[in-house]
Amino acid sequence: MSKTKKQLDAEYYQRHKEKVKARVLAYRIQNKEALAQKQKAYYEANKEYILTRNGNWAKQNRDIMNQRHKEYVQRNRGKWAAQTALYRAKRRKATPPWADLQKIKELYKHASIWNELWPDDRVDVDHIIPVRSDLVCGLHTHQNLRIIRSYENKKKSNRLYE
Repeated sequence: MSKTKKQLDAEYYQRHKEKVKARVLAYRIQNKEALAQKQKAYYEANKEYILTRNGNWAKQNRDIMNQRHKEYVQRNRGKWAAQTALYRAKRRKATPPWADLQKIKELYKHASIWNELWPDDRVDVDHIIPVRSDLVCGLHTHQNLRIIRSYENKKKSNRLYE
C-alpha cells in the first residue's frame, strides 16, 4: 500500500525535525516584510470573521483567558502599571467638569451587579467613542458610556464603531 504525500511529509518531518525548523526560521527571517504584508492583507480581507471567531473562542474559554491575563500581568508588572496609570490619567482628563459622576457610577454599579448575578455572561462598561484613540478621543461622560457584553467590548477594542 502506497503512502500519501501527507504521510510521507509527516515522516520526513519526524526524521528531520531540526533541519526543517531551521529552514522555516531562515525563510521567515528572509521574508519577514512579505509575510507581514500577506498576513495583514489576510486580516483585512477576513477581519469580521477573525474578530467574531476570536471573540467566540474567548467567550467559551474564559478560564484560559483569565489565566493568560493573570500570567501576562505578572510577567509585565511595570508595563501593565504604566498602561493602567496612563488610561486612568487620560480618563481623568477626559472627564469634563459638567459630567454627571453619579450617573457614571450607576452604570459601573449596574455592570458590577450583572456580573455578580450572571458570572458566565459578563458585561463591561464601554466608551462608545474611545477615550484613547489615534483618530478621535471621546469624553468620560454617561452619554459616552454603555454596558455591553465583555466579548463584544474586547472585539471592539480601542476602535470606534458606528
